[in-house]
Amino acid sequence: MNDWNGTIKKEMFDLSQVESNYETFTNLTKKYLLNCLVGNAHLTGEGTLLEYFDEIIEEAIERGKIAIIEVGKQKLLAIPKLIQQTLLKEKVEGEKGSEPIEPVISYEFTLLENSNLTYQSKDLTKWVIFKFNKEATPILKGLSFWTKRLVNILTQMEKEIFMNEKGIMVTLPQWPDDADVSLIMKSFSKKPFFFMCLPKSQEGDKGKLGIAPHQIKTEFYEPKEFHEEKYRSQFAFVWTNMERAYGIRHDTLENKEERASVSEVFSSQANFDAQEKKIYRLLWKSIREYNRIFEEGKGNYNFKFGRIGG
Repeated sequence: MNDWNGTIKKEMFDLSQVESNYETFTNLTKKYLLNCLVGNAHLTGEGTLLEYFDEIIEEAIERGKIAIIEVGKQKLLAIPKLIQQTLLKEKVEGEKGSEPIEPVISYEFTLLENSNLTYQSKDLTKWVIFKFNKEATPILKGLSFWTKRLVNILTQMEKEIFMNEKGIMVTLPQWPDDADVSLIMKSFSKKPFFFMCLPKSQEGDKGKLGIAPHQIKTEFYEPKEFHEEKYRSQFAFVWTNMERAYGIRHDTLENKEERASVSEVFSSQANFDAQEKKIYRLLWKSIREYNRIFEEGKGNYNFKFGRIGG
């Protein structure tokens, strides 16, 4: 309690009040990445798919896959679940000799807006599944790996800012009463500048005399250097790599002082090009399938994802 070595003891501060909320930060980051990916998908032209497309993309990002089905005359979004799949054509003996049997793919669809309603693909005449990757897994899977590191950096920075706001160190008598010390420390942790004495003890009924003003010594100190640039650099490094992992384009050469060569520019964008090509091909295939199944080829669509397509 009476020691002073240039570092304020942790128990003097209620650091919980400055810790970043992990859940809130993760939700906000997820929303940002989701908006970036939805914004990359541009569908133009003429056809009924335009009405549902943004919601389809958003659900496909979050869930890995989403289906649009027709029930009656309604087009509804549904969560697909693979029930049966045979990959290769099989040949069986029939009346006309050996005949191939087409691969069987069977799905169960659960309505997005009503999880109590399910439909079997064999009972539907029109349905198309949209995916963001071949595995049909949520594209933002693993986000916690990044947000845990980002929140840790923010928390460390906030703690350092908070610690540097403390301008006075309170030194108590050699043997103060525990109840009195507890009250002082609790109050001290809430304010950047604080001075307090307790002429009357919190346990006066036990014969305690409290802490008189002359028994309290205040010691001013100069806050230690705040390494803001260090934290900003760490945060930017993790954030940039997170964006890169999810295919969010950014200028990776923006901090280069000299003019980047053409090969450097191409190399820095190759990762984004590859991811966008994969997503574009999967979505464009589903768009064309929708046009064939739901609109008998009468729709007219142009699709672009990021810089791919047109």
